[in-house]
Amino acid sequence: MEPITERLAPMVHQTPEAGNASKAEPRETAPEAAPSPRPAGDRYEPEDPQEPIGLYRVERDEEGNPKVRFDDPEGGKETPKPEESSQPEKEKKGKITTCDTSRVDREIENLKKRREQLKRQLEGTADPQKAQKLEQKLAQVEAELTQKDNDAYRRQNAVYS
Repeated sequence: MEPITERLAPMVHQTPEAGNASKAEPRETAPEAAPSPRPAGDRYEPEDPQEPIGLYRVERDEEGNPKVRFDDPEGGKETPKPEESSQPEKEKKGKITTCDTSRVDREIENLKKRREQLKRQLEGTADPQKAQKLEQKLAQVEAELTQKDNDAYRRQNAVYS
């Protein structure tokens, strides 16, 4: 392996005067030379617009909403994606989403009817074994009704269109 000092030696330039500077008499001040040109570093160099190559990209529309655009290499101009251009803007903004909970409401209504029916049967029964079975069924229906008769269950099982 080569020592690092040998690698750096060509980079460091010492003049013979620099080595004797401590022993030499003070020099006269030399007129300032023009600053040396700086090596080229990071600079911004504007480029001409490039040809479209058929890529999708995300842009913002007038309202600041993200919009996907497609660079059309054949037409040389930017066009919206085919799905976006198939529907007029008026239709997009006019779409209305509805939430239908009628199926869930029917299910809850049936459970309530079943509960009332079991309560009537329980009141009219004299047999203790049959009464115990009816009470178990009634407890099951009550638990299911408690679970399903709330807004969270309705939202989860609603049909959106």
